[in-house]
Amino acid sequence: MTTDFPRRLKEHNLSKHGYTKLHQPWEALEKKTFETRAEARAREQYLKTAAGRRYISKIYSEIV
Repeated sequence: MTTDFPRRLKEHNLSKHGYTKLHQPWEALEKKTFETRAEARAREQYLKTAAGRRYISKIYSEIV
């Protein structure tokens, strides 16, 4: 979750964070905008669940 998406993606790919350093390069599969921070946080939490990871896998397999 960020207000500056290009900066955040760049940080991930420059190894600024421990987890992202081990799993690079990072690319955006989708970008969504939400009206409130609470909505954005709820979406982020969902994507970190098993169901959210299945959703991400489905999206990624359709792109590749």
